[in-house]
Amino acid sequence: MSRRTTRPMAHLPKSASTLSYSLMSCGQAAPPPNAQQHSRAGQGSPSGRDLRCHSAVRFNRVVIKVRPAEASDGDALGEIHAASWEAAYAPLFQADFAARAVESRRGRWHQRVAEGTGSVLLAELDGRPLALSFCVPSSTRPDLAEIYSFYGHPDGWGSGVAGALMTETLRSLNNDGYAEVYLWTLRSTTQSRRFYTKCGFTESGAERQYDFGDGRPFDQLEYRRPVGSR
Repeated sequence: MSRRTTRPMAHLPKSASTLSYSLMSCGQAAPPPNAQQHSRAGQGSPSGRDLRCHSAVRFNRVVIKVRPAEASDGDALGEIHAASWEAAYAPLFQADFAARAVESRRGRWHQRVAEGTGSVLLAELDGRPLALSFCVPSSTRPDLAEIYSFYGHPDGWGSGVAGALMTETLRSLNNDGYAEVYLWTLRSTTQSRRFYTKCGFTESGAERQYDFGDGRPFDQLEYRRPVGSR
């Protein structure tokens, strides 16, 4: 499936508008009646349209805010990545390798954000950063986008913060002109697979093996979905 434009993926503008809306389901959101925009439509957008990518979700008496990550968020992004990886992946490895892998994930996000090679979104629950997404143009399929990283801190599991982040991630990709997105996840991480299925992703049938660095490759499955609401 082809993109609607050939504009390269970029960081979302930090002055994008803030919009409150009701979360309907993972990957789908709709504004409530008479929703109030807190900044002018199109402010900071080169195309002049309202990207609505910097959003606050009022959900079960909490506020979930999704925004583009900044250089100063490197420590928060690293903590989310490390805590999530430790909970989901560390049990699959020897303790010493897992400990080194967790620690290495704390320090890589300052550079990743500074490089600006993709779009990094950060989701906050009542002001606390608890989930991140990192999207890049596919390195092998230029018509597609890839969600290269999607992590939620265990403290936010079940809160709705990951679903809100996926909604905004898909909205961001739609604004960048992509029609379809894919990601890879381990066959053995059933919790992640359930989440992506809930978010409208389906298995494409593609499989590969991935080695985290200890010489024991794991099976990964590819999941895909259209960027727009279905």
